[in-house]
Order: sequence, then structure tokens, then C-alpha cells
Amino acid sequence: MTHISSIDEHILLAILAYSLWFTNKARNIILLVSSLIFYAWGGPPLVLLLCLMTFICWGGAIIISRAREKEKTALTWVTVGICLGILVIYKY
Repeated sequence: MTHISSIDEHILLAILAYSLWFTNKARNIILLVSSLIFYAWGGPPLVLLLCLMTFICWGGAIIISRAREKEKTALTWVTVGICLGILVIYKY
């Protein structure tokens, strides 16, 4: 079980409250950057992996949105498979 310190809880609440003042696009950027900082605080070497997986999922979503209807299911499975494969390699 993971223990979250009270400092982490206060930082999380501050970021969430602060992000409510912005538009959706700005809010997403704030939450992405703050998440990367939070993960870098705990384990800097894996932040590059997190960035890679973020770009793979983002790129996959763009490709899926532009694909024809018949191709969308296969592309979704490929994107999810790549991301899960990376997680399995680094987790186990």
C-alpha cells in the first residue's frame, strides 16, 4: 500500500484547485506538467519512459481519430497493446 504524506496531499489539492481557474486546454497542460514533476520527484529515470508512453498514447489517439471506421478497432488494440507491453516490461 502506498503512503501519501500530508505535504503531498496539500500539493495535490493546491494543484487541483489552481487548475479550476483555467480553460480545459490550459488545465490539461497544468495537470500533465504537475504529474511529470510529481513522478520525477519519486523516480527521475522513469520520467522519460512516462513521457514516451504519453506520446505513444497521444499519437495513437490522433491516428485512431483520423482512421476509417473499420481500422479504428485494430488501431486501438495496437496502441493499447504497445502501452501495456511497455508497462509489463518495466513492471515485471
